[in-house]
Amino acid sequence: MRHLLRWPKSFFHEGIDRNVVLALAKDTDPDWLLMMDIDEVFEDHVADVIGEMMAQEQYVAWGFRMLHFWRGKTHFRVDDVWGRETTDHIHPRLFRNQPSLYYPPQHIHGAHILGLEGACALAGVCIKHYGYSFPDKVREKYDRYMQVDPEGHYEHLVDEGELALVEYQEPAAPIVEALIQTCES
Repeated sequence: MRHLLRWPKSFFHEGIDRNVVLALAKDTDPDWLLMMDIDEVFEDHVADVIGEMMAQEQYVAWGFRMLHFWRGKTHFRVDDVWGRETTDHIHPRLFRNQPSLYYPPQHIHGAHILGLEGACALAGVCIKHYGYSFPDKVREKYDRYMQVDPEGHYEHLVDEGELALVEYQEPAAPIVEALIQTCES
């Protein structure tokens, strides 16, 4: 570890936070950067493929599908916004160190890296997002988002009206592909 930063700040700004971490990571001059949230974890089999992923010179970034676990660590949500988040959105988390990289200056939802110059590939590994695993933390997140962005639409964070869960099995890629096929038909 090169940097231990204690930053007692009285504000929440995801864009600033991510750019500070990015700058500290880039300062170590790595070939690749892996930028994950504290509540995100790769599926275990990432260890079997990450070296091969980084060895493929035609790609500057790898994107991952996100599984949002709900009220525990056994099931992830696939209804409405949650399903589209899993099937339609790719989350770049592993990318080559390039001078042009930065995060958008957004208070919230600034997790997508910008400034990538080159091709991005979809990994066969999913990210397990545990940020919604604990109901009290979900309510805290909802309240924080509403405070920072009162005009935002965050009801899906607390609404279980259309709740649809899928039991997690590793690897999850075949389950996600089946969900995509179901959505397309």
